[in-house]
Amino acid sequence: MTRRLALLTTMLVLALPAAASAQSSAFGPLPQAPAPTATPTASTTTVDDGSTGRTLLFGIGGVLIVGFLVMGWFIMRDARAAIPEAELAGGLRDAGPHRHKMQAKAKARKKTHAQKAARKAHRKR
Repeated sequence: MTRRLALLTTMLVLALPAAASAQSSAFGPLPQAPAPTATPTASTTTVDDGSTGRTLLFGIGGVLIVGFLVMGWFIMRDARAAIPEAELAGGLRDAGPHRHKMQAKAKARKKTHAQKAARKAHRKR
């Protein structure tokens, strides 16, 4: 019932056009221009050209840089506080699935070192 009443009210409001008084006749007479007002004379001799000074711009830039540095410092401090001590002390990554590859590389290095030592031992001097 409420939806029907809202729909009916909306349709009635949209169906009745509201005429604007300024748009009653497109070809009617133009309104009179307002009377010109006297311009006041300036009593001071300061001239403002609307430009911002270089020192003010450098000051604003410096404040922004300091602000960003302070925000970054607070973010880093909060991030470090959120990490447990155990993760900070040790490596962040376990060897896990890479353990076999690391062991194979270590074995190959050891074998290469042994071969190099054997060649060195059998050289003619």
